[in-house]
Amino acid sequence: MKQFKQVIHSKRCNIVITLIPVLIGVFTFLLLIGPRVLNPGNIGWLEKGDSAISFLGWLFFRNTEWAFPVGLNPGLGLELGSAIVFSDSIPLLAFLFKPFSLLLPETFQYFGIWLLLCYVMQAWFAWKLTGLVSDDLLLRALGSVFFTLSPPMVHRIEHLSLVGHFLILAALYFTLTQDLQRRKWAWGTLLIVALLVHAYLFAMVFILWMCDLIGRIFRKDLSFKKAGIEFSVLLVTIGFACWQAGYFCVGKGAVAGGFGFYRMNLLSLIDPSGWSYTLRDLPEGEGDYEGFNYLGLGVLLLFIPGLRALRSRQTSAWRLCQRFPILLLALLGLTLFSLSNKIGVGLYNFEYPLPELALKIANIFRSSGRMFWPAFYVLTLYAIFLIVRGYGKRMAVILLGLALAVQLVDTSAGYRDIRKRSMIEQESTWHTPLIAPFWEQAASKYNKVRFIPPNNRLQQWKTLSYYAATHNLSTDAVYLARVGESAVENSKSKAMASIEDGKYEADALYILDEAYFRQAIFNINTDNDLVSRVDGFIVVAPGWKNKAGISSLEGETLTNMIPLVVSGQRMPVTDSGAGLPYLSAGWSIPEAEFTWSDAERAGIFFRFSSKPPTSVLVEVIPLLAPTHTKQRITILVNRLPATEVTLTVGGKNEFRIPIPENAIRKGDNLVKIDFLLPDAVRPKDIGINDDERKLGIGLAAFTVQ
Repeated sequence: MKQFKQVIHSKRCNIVITLIPVLIGVFTFLLLIGPRVLNPGNIGWLEKGDSAISFLGWLFFRNTEWAFPVGLNPGLGLELGSAIVFSDSIPLLAFLFKPFSLLLPETFQYFGIWLLLCYVMQAWFAWKLTGLVSDDLLLRALGSVFFTLSPPMVHRIEHLSLVGHFLILAALYFTLTQDLQRRKWAWGTLLIVALLVHAYLFAMVFILWMCDLIGRIFRKDLSFKKAGIEFSVLLVTIGFACWQAGYFCVGKGAVAGGFGFYRMNLLSLIDPSGWSYTLRDLPEGEGDYEGFNYLGLGVLLLFIPGLRALRSRQTSAWRLCQRFPILLLALLGLTLFSLSNKIGVGLYNFEYPLPELALKIANIFRSSGRMFWPAFYVLTLYAIFLIVRGYGKRMAVILLGLALAVQLVDTSAGYRDIRKRSMIEQESTWHTPLIAPFWEQAASKYNKVRFIPPNNRLQQWKTLSYYAATHNLSTDAVYLARVGESAVENSKSKAMASIEDGKYEADALYILDEAYFRQAIFNINTDNDLVSRVDGFIVVAPGWKNKAGISSLEGETLTNMIPLVVSGQRMPVTDSGAGLPYLSAGWSIPEAEFTWSDAERAGIFFRFSSKPPTSVLVEVIPLLAPTHTKQRITILVNRLPATEVTLTVGGKNEFRIPIPENAIRKGDNLVKIDFLLPDAVRPKDIGINDDERKLGIGLAAFTVQ
């Protein structure tokens, strides 16, 4: 009987011990995030920032039939290529909930559940890690809270999938513990889960797995044969999971620029970036926000008594390095990668060259500043280790408790904004400017929403994607982590062909950018197709006028949608110039003195009031270099040849474009001038700078005469 009572008591103790990290996670979640996000019907908090991308990715995935591979999400992106992994929609949960889509409410989000899970699991593996330092429950509890208050983790609430830092803690625990049970299953599960959460987290977990594998070979805990079998089996499993999740669907688009820009600054550990009431923000580079790795004032203060504890044999850093040399090398490598080859110390920078191939590989994980997270958590754990091992229990409790209080109070400067964002009023819909009855009618007549020019991360992507998703339409108006490069170019070519010949897909509603609308206007079939500006968007609805059961649409006339030009008035084409509304397709972002053409064809478009113009005086700056000495320009007016010019001298050039009388069509008072630029070239290719745009001329101004 006594033995039975001891067993029962032991089980109760184990349950209590198990509940401690769970309660820590739940409490921290409620403190920092709040309970409103747990309502599956509340999507108001997901409307802004990166979280909007994640929700829309899930919404399209939920409403799309299963594909093969199963992670494909063709409704979001169409030909641009899309999978659930590239909208950061946490594929693990998307795969879990999609089979039950018909049973779920019309408005349903799982991201609040995910955040709660992240905090509970963060506390759980923090509890495991601090258990490697001390068996004392109070010390473990205090230490665990530092991990759940981690600024880099809480900071990522907008980028929901990246809140899953518990995957890093789990990998560190698997690497540091010596008696991991069923380690192949543990690592295999962790790798697949990380893969189905976010590619960056998977990369960190994969590196830590390799550290553990190599370390155990060196310590002779694992034979080469067993290690080889484990590596081969898990690598094949990972490859299959990547394929099914959709990682390979974008081809060349997996590599994007930005390595060296989205880096970690060397001062990031002590730079609060708005997360401290006490410490001042330090100067940093424009993209250094991706390398936000502020330890927090409480953790920084732990290192002060921690330095004294270094004299103790129990806290010998050298002994730890000897015990885990492979892990140390991996953390050093991740740190160097996070800093990139463009080292920043505040606003000071120095760069070392890397081979083109190395840069290309590095750009797969261009936001390199994130890759410091494993080292960040090792530093946090080491600070706790110094206090626990260097002092008696009572002093360690006092020091950890005081530092934790400082950490919580001081970094609440950042936590407050996080909670404010997540605790807004609950909403089951998003706000949208598309309020005209036209949009509901169009949704019943078309299957797709296309934007011209098709591209990733358009300014209007969220409005159009939300409209498409809530009306069960497909769209190429998207914001995705990666898209296929060749697919984008093919889609652009197809779109240009549509506006050149006026033939549009019958089942697609088109939204045209202002500049491309001016390119398309001569070829639109106004007898059958509707062209109008609706709620600020220029729409082309193919066959609208022939569709039964729809009402007519009151809006701007086609002619009034083209700006009127004043004869004799000089129109500067600068970042604030009066000539900008007259630009057609083919131009880059306006600059202070001119606007560069960035294609082999660029144009201007205008409407005159009564008397047809006879000529247009243009002022341009050609792109020239010692290795590129001329810019040939063929000029068309309303599709008819007007003149040809060859520019061979740098600086501002002026030339006059004659307007042929037979080019003016009766009744529309419209003039379209196209510049054909066969010598357009990338500045990078002719040794000017690293600019990869295909430039020809910089248009400074034009005057209609």
